[in-house]
Amino acid sequence: MIKRLILSMSMVAITCVAVAQAVQQEISEVVRSGLSIEKRAASYLAASNEVQSGANAHYVAGQAVTLAPGFLARAGSVFKATIVQSQQYANTENAFAVTAYPNPFIDKTSIEYSLSQSGRVIQTLTNLKGVVLFERAEEQRAVGRNTMLVEGHDLLPGVYFLKLNSNGVTRVVRLIKQ
Repeated sequence: MIKRLILSMSMVAITCVAVAQAVQQEISEVVRSGLSIEKRAASYLAASNEVQSGANAHYVAGQAVTLAPGFLARAGSVFKATIVQSQQYANTENAFAVTAYPNPFIDKTSIEYSLSQSGRVIQTLTNLKGVVLFERAEEQRAVGRNTMLVEGHDLLPGVYFLKLNSNGVTRVVRLIKQ
């Protein structure tokens, strides 16, 4: 009987933590060189991660962004923290974050993007000169995490830009083909 009660209390605590994460977000993963990310929280965001040289990180919260012990922004990185009013935060529904891993890559890289609003995603891959190498409009994508694979075995070594556009918001990630 006591074991069941403790197990039930543990499940309630886990449920409460999952609900609380919608208001507070903790970031601990490394932002690797060449990546551009944006993390958002309705109220509080705590970062204890590393932003490597050549990476871009933008953290947005409704009340506070806390740089916790272990946070490190290396020389050559771009780090930005923004506090927005609750109404302003509600108006950023179309925003989404994009990451690529591995980057640099040899044959292929996985692109992960998070949509806060469902919609079509238009993907455009260009070289440094702006020449469009690939463009595709995906079908309707759901709210939350989505992934796609960029096959690069036909690409020459170099720098490329992948542009994702959804609901009028555009994000660009720099890809490095080895």
